[in-house]
Amino acid sequence: MRGKPTESTSETKPEDTTPMDLGTFIEDNYRLFAVLGVLTALTVFAASIQLRTVGVWLSSAFLAADILVWFELWRRFPPKMGTWQLFWFENVMSWATLGLIAYWLLEYRLLWRALLPLPIAGVILAVFSWVMKRWDVFNRLFRAAPGQRKALRSALATLVMFVVFMLAVLLAGVISWPINNWLDSVRTEMEQSAPNLH
Repeated sequence: MRGKPTESTSETKPEDTTPMDLGTFIEDNYRLFAVLGVLTALTVFAASIQLRTVGVWLSSAFLAADILVWFELWRRFPPKMGTWQLFWFENVMSWATLGLIAYWLLEYRLLWRALLPLPIAGVILAVFSWVMKRWDVFNRLFRAAPGQRKALRSALATLVMFVVFMLAVLLAGVISWPINNWLDSVRTEMEQSAPNLH
């Protein structure tokens, strides 16, 4: 005879369908909000340093860190629709971050070109390094075992970095010229359309 079916000891918990509210989201991520606020303030503060070149470099570094923190915060928003307050909060924060980036590009449209080669060079070097490691190009090309010919590796790395940086400078010049012209036209149009407060 068959015995009675044994009841499962593990009970499946019902899925929580309660939408996340704004207060819960802020409470769960208040540390990221604090860091985001500090970085935003530092971005604006660094731009007012009297040594303009240093200020722009610092401001750009803080802005990059600010964007990274925002992406981490944006990733933590619930995939499903939360409350309407959380929905609008996400949109307002997104537009505020985009506005900060737009302000920085407009305010320093003549100086950010000097910073553009760095991310371009970083992307090129990352792709080059991935290709070299993925297919073991150096060891196959020079028939070397891993760890051998360190002097040649260092010389080749220095040469590659120099060539990549020069290429990044050229690409930055090509890219920044039309972008700066467009930013100039946007700024001119905004200044003309702004109400005269005097």
